Amino acid sequence: MFRQEKPAAAPKPTKTVISDATKAARKQKKNVFIHFGASWCGWCRLLEKVIAQPEVKALLEENYVMVELVALENGPKKVLENAGSNEFMTAMGGAKSGLPFLVFLDDKGKKLADSNVMPKDQNIGCPAAPEEIAAFGELLKKTAPRLSDAKRQTILDAFTKAAPKR
Repeated sequence: MFRQEKPAAAPKPTKTVISDATKAARKQKKNVFIHFGASWCGWCRLLEKVIAQPEVKALLEENYVMVELVALENGPKKVLENAGSNEFMTAMGGAKSGLPFLVFLDDKGKKLADSNVMPKDQNIGCPAAPEEIAAFGELLKKTAPRLSDAKRQTILDAFTKAAPKR
């Protein structure tokens, strides 16, 4: 999604996307998993690649209504942005977090958690380092109570496998 050069149609405004997601979450008895990203962000593309893997995608969609919001674009790429995404990201605690930034909402739109869980409230971003992957696992445990330990580990293993070699 974030690699688009020019959208076929203007992206939906953030308020509409969030409203639609919370309505779907109420109906499906799920929480909402939001990830903010941008076309220029390599870590965003890695996150997208991991969560698009069929097994990971299925596990996440069993537990969340998945939302992608494009934020922090510049110049001609500004047309890729969901209107209001920067303001919503700021309201959710991501003003100084960088991308990707993750937020988890309940079905009423109340924030359950965000990815600022590293020491000194730093953002996980795309979980790649062992401590980031572990912290992401804790976010999943907190926000997807029906996700079994084994299924959560499957998701975490996908991030471990995709992580750049250090």
